[in-house]
Amino acid sequence: MLALLIVAPLGLTGCFSVVHVRIQNVSPVEFHAVELGDTRYGDVPVGTTTAYKPVRLVPLLRYADLRLTVDGHRITGTTLMHGHSRFTHRVNIVDLEKGHLDIEVIRERDDRGGQRSDG
Repeated sequence: MLALLIVAPLGLTGCFSVVHVRIQNVSPVEFHAVELGDTRYGDVPVGTTTAYKPVRLVPLLRYADLRLTVDGHRITGTTLMHGHSRFTHRVNIVDLEKGHLDIEVIRERDDRGGQRSDG
């Protein structure tokens, strides 16, 4: 019985799914130190889109925290990713002082990379 209690939690820690995400800055300000989950994107200038990077998600929850810095303010938001393995996150600052983000999650077609999904 004790062996099951030890093995089960260890097995759960390795149960991640991987999606590929790029970050698009649609705000009027540059983003610094951008991270999604444990994936680092670095700085994302105004009007640019990063390359796709792998992001680990817990399978049943399928979410990750987005963290970025703007003008010395550290801002965090949470994104959900369901139904596909490639996503673009269009990020805009709604209220810098309050730390409010607008994150539009776009599901990309897995077979044609970079095209928007119809669903």
